[in-house]
Amino acid sequence: MRRTPERNLPEPFASWIDRAAPLPSGVTLLPRTVFPLGDALMPLLLGASSITMIVMFIALPPWKWDPEVEGWTPYLVMGTVCLALWAIPLFLLRRASVTFFALLDQRRGQLRQGIFLGPEGLLARLEPGKCYVVTWDQFAQARIFPPLASRDTRKKVFIIETHDDKLEFFAEWINAVPKQIHNFLQKLEPNWSPPESVERADRAQRKDELTGKKLTVAALRFGAAMLLLLGITAAIIIAGEKSPWHDWLAFAWLIAFLFLFGAVVNVFYRFGRVSWRYRCPECGARKLGQVDEALPEIHYYCRFCNVEWDTGWEVKESSD
Repeated sequence: MRRTPERNLPEPFASWIDRAAPLPSGVTLLPRTVFPLGDALMPLLLGASSITMIVMFIALPPWKWDPEVEGWTPYLVMGTVCLALWAIPLFLLRRASVTFFALLDQRRGQLRQGIFLGPEGLLARLEPGKCYVVTWDQFAQARIFPPLASRDTRKKVFIIETHDDKLEFFAEWINAVPKQIHNFLQKLEPNWSPPESVERADRAQRKDELTGKKLTVAALRFGAAMLLLLGITAAIIIAGEKSPWHDWLAFAWLIAFLFLFGAVVNVFYRFGRVSWRYRCPECGARKLGQVDEALPEIHYYCRFCNVEWDTGWEVKESSD
């Protein structure tokens, strides 16, 4: 979504972020969250690590080189590395300063960061200088992904969708849920309602046994090909180049390598069919929608058969 500079904010949105004036009547602020301790500790910890590494670089032998003999290349490389080491702590320090001033504004009752809801539309301003304006005629819906109802432990993302684009940020940055935005809009326009889910409530749930078997077979073929290639390689090493079986073993190694290559391609193909080109096992329909509520399990819904298919596979989750 395109960012709007604060100096170019149209009225009445510009008046909503004026800290010197009270929030206009009829405007609701869903405030951003404030983590002063976490935002303060991260730049300190990374800054201390960066200083330690910079000191180690300074103590390295390249700093003792003679520029007239070695040139200035070692110094330029070291200087670039030192600047890179300081880039992340400085970025986090800037974020910590934004959080600190937001905390002060919150205690004074002057906080103007978060999601503003007014009769004219929505203004997302999670930090100074980053404003996104959405009028209600452009607004489609707000949602969290992965859904709160799912068992997916990935970091939640707050999504504001328009009819042309969308704005995404971590859900932990805002003290709000999508329903608050929907409720506000419904008070302004009683006939408005959020888009209905594609999945019908009376849908059947079935296990896709065939896809799971194909993926399992592909994984077993890859394992067998790997073991075969390792076995032939070991036989070549043990037999030696003077063995009468050397040429046959070399030919067998080439066949095993091609078999392994085909097994790898087959694994990626089968996984790609599940992730991007899944087809309904019953009617063969393409471009099925993934059921977000089932995450991290990979389920697809076929609206023609009214069936939710369980592929038996899960999304690999991050460790954070």
